[in-house]
Parts: sequence; C-alpha cells; structure tokens
Amino acid sequence: MFLKIDADQTRTDVEVEAMATAPIPTPELLWRKPPVLALAALPDTALGRLGEPSTASSAAWAAAGAAARTLHDAPLPSWPGWSLDEIASHLDSECE
Repeated sequence: MFLKIDADQTRTDVEVEAMATAPIPTPELLWRKPPVLALAALPDTALGRLGEPSTASSAAWAAAGAAARTLHDAPLPSWPGWSLDEIASHLDSECE
C-alpha cells in the first residue's frame, strides 16, 4: 500500500482522474479520506531497490520503458489552472 497525503484536494482529484484515464495499468484506489489517498501496490516484481543492484532482466526494463513511452505519448489530463501555453508565455516573460 502507498499512502499519499496532500492538503490540496483539487490536486488529489486531478490525480485520481488522471490515473483512471491513463493508457497503462495504474494502482487500485483502495480508499480516500482527505487529505489521504491509499493506493494498492502494483503486482509483479520490483525492478530494483534503492542502493542495491537490479536483478531484473533486460526484457523487464524494456517493458517498463515501453510503458513509460505509452504514458508520455498519451494526451495530458485536464488540469485546473494555467494552460501549457500560458505557462510558457509566463516563463518567457520572466526570463526576459
């Protein structure tokens, strides 16, 4: 189980929506009691552990890379606030 704590309920709502529309398997939402979100662990074997060498096969790493590419190629979920163009414009003006 993974517990995520976020005082901003809007961010949590958006995250839950994004997981529901993701084109790859995402953790099951076990329960939600603001400000805590409980997610199930994903099934299978971990690719590695911090500070230890990975024993995962190259095929497992390739599959993880393919899943990441699939996710990155998917359309962005809706998010309240500034659009990407507005953020880019703001950053451009700040950098000037």
